[in-house]
Amino acid sequence: DEPTYNLDVENRQRFVDFLTKRSEEIALVVVSHDEEFLSSLNVNRRFNVEISANEIGNNGVRRLVETDVAGDTFEADLEHGAD
Repeated sequence: DEPTYNLDVENRQRFVDFLTKRSEEIALVVVSHDEEFLSSLNVNRRFNVEISANEIGNNGVRRLVETDVAGDTFEADLEHGAD
């Protein structure tokens, strides 16, 4: 979670380069709130989970958004309390 927190610009780029190279060999899961960082990664699939702030303590996941490498998006509303 938040892998770029407290990294300077040079080390942040080194980390992006490392993840990009490793992603050619293995599947990676990266969790971050940093949209700029996530956009800089060369990924073929991205999932965004939207959580309602007032529902966090009560399994507040409401929407799953998947975007593939072509930019096509699939969205699904999740029922309250869904796993």
